[in-house]
Amino acid sequence: MYNRVSRKASNACILTAVSKADLQAVVNFMTHPERMRLQGLKRVTFEKWLKGLRSDERYKDLVIPKKY
Repeated sequence: MYNRVSRKASNACILTAVSKADLQAVVNFMTHPERMRLQGLKRVTFEKWLKGLRSDERYKDLVIPKKY
């Protein structure tokens, strides 16, 4: 698994995932039931990203929960 985290000048973290397994690991981590949920704009952005993954044909074999 190769994940790369970089920081921008605005102090935002960018995660680079290079495989489907990396994407699945990120989805599993962020949607874990015991983990605190995102709030506000971060939640909206994350849900939009999940919706994009669900609708993309390349990622149809990923296990993405229907509800965040």
